[in-house]
Amino acid sequence: MRPEGSEKGQAFVSRSRDGQQGDYVIAFFSLPTLEGGTGHVVEAAMSKAIPVEAWWVTPDGEAERIGEYDPSTDGP
Repeated sequence: MRPEGSEKGQAFVSRSRDGQQGDYVIAFFSLPTLEGGTGHVVEAAMSKAIPVEAWWVTPDGEAERIGEYDPSTDGP
């Protein structure tokens, strides 16, 4: 779902474009969920079968892997 005609809509389009232009995406989240603008980047990458790693940075500053997508094993 894309909000049209707003700053949020423009940010969504920009982030989605960013997620579709790389060869590999490493995303960091402040909560252990794949949400928000960074989640849009992850979704965009996955829609183009671009591998993704998702990490949560804990309150202690530790990085914990919370997800991954590899199109060669997970499918397109």
